[in-house]
Amino acid sequence: MNNPELIATILKRGGRVLIVGGETKDLPRPYQEHAQILIWDDDKINILNREIPSNVKVIMWNRWISHSTVARLNNAAKQLHAIKFPMLRSREIKELLSEVVQTDALDVPDTVVEEQIEQAIQTTPEIQETTVAKHVMLKPGLLQQFLAKNIDLSVDYSIKGSKSKEGKRLFEVAQRDGVKTTIMSITNALGIFLKQKASGGKTAARIKAKTESHTGDDFQELERLIEDAIVAMKLVQEHLPKVRKETERLRGMREKVLKLFSLD
Repeated sequence: MNNPELIATILKRGGRVLIVGGETKDLPRPYQEHAQILIWDDDKINILNREIPSNVKVIMWNRWISHSTVARLNNAAKQLHAIKFPMLRSREIKELLSEVVQTDALDVPDTVVEEQIEQAIQTTPEIQETTVAKHVMLKPGLLQQFLAKNIDLSVDYSIKGSKSKEGKRLFEVAQRDGVKTTIMSITNALGIFLKQKASGGKTAARIKAKTESHTGDDFQELERLIEDAIVAMKLVQEHLPKVRKETERLRGMREKVLKLFSLD
């Protein structure tokens, strides 16, 4: 029994599917209006304080959710003995639901359904629990470094929606690399990064223009400083014999004073 067949059979027997994640509100209307499909957009609903119905037997979530939400769903799946489909892309959720609604439920005994559910649960990897524990929180400076390393500079960010799309892609890269962050942090940092990049280019241009316009003046100033240094060295050279003579005189006076106070 494949996944679409199993889910279709679960729905026929009164079970429900819970889908959680940011932007799940954009799923096609037939799925949103399906009586046995619950869609909780994590951007709008705080599911940590919501009770998950006891007849939920399938839980799906995408990548746009917090770690606390992941923990909540993992615990709920264990308590409800539900099948998990974690870390799905929005496209994968749509494709799976499309197959489910087009698949006929199987007419099999309850024991067979339970065996299939148990098998599906056992074969679902606990990727979230292990991955979350290995995540490393990025400090703001390191987040900028992450963006500098992974950002796609070929994108025209003046186009509406391009920053949001790139933010989602970068968040997927962060998740894949075990980086603990949120899509909101990525998107905000991306905006700051692009502004700094743009202003940095303008600043560099201003510095270049200023340098070019003052190059002649700078060389004249350097030449004047060298001439002043030469004059100063000549003065030192002229006064050096006088300084030496005065030093010898003071040394002689010191010796006389020591002899006067000598006990010998």
